[in-house]
Amino acid sequence: MPYFRADGDPVFDSFFNSIWFTVITITTIGYGDISPCTVIGRSITIVLALWGALLLALLVVTVSNIFNLNDNQKMAMRQVGITKKAAETIFTSLKYFIAKKKLHLLKLK
Repeated sequence: MPYFRADGDPVFDSFFNSIWFTVITITTIGYGDISPCTVIGRSITIVLALWGALLLALLVVTVSNIFNLNDNQKMAMRQVGITKKAAETIFTSLKYFIAKKKLHLLKLK
């Protein structure tokens, strides 16, 4: 099927140009106002784009691992949650019995 292009459309006339546009699109860099035109410039830009994507992925994984808890920490957090619920239950029960006792003392007067 023939490819008809308008003025200013990207040129997919070679395999390398197709790789260039694919890598730049996948790495979400975009074409920009200034872009390399030579094979060496585009090759360097491809390597740098992939290297930048790799570094960004490593940064995301590292930050994610910092916030992950190990098994002992997860068990401690579970215990804190259980203890907190138990303390709330005891406190609520204590408030109930104090209120009941005050009501009973008021009825006696």
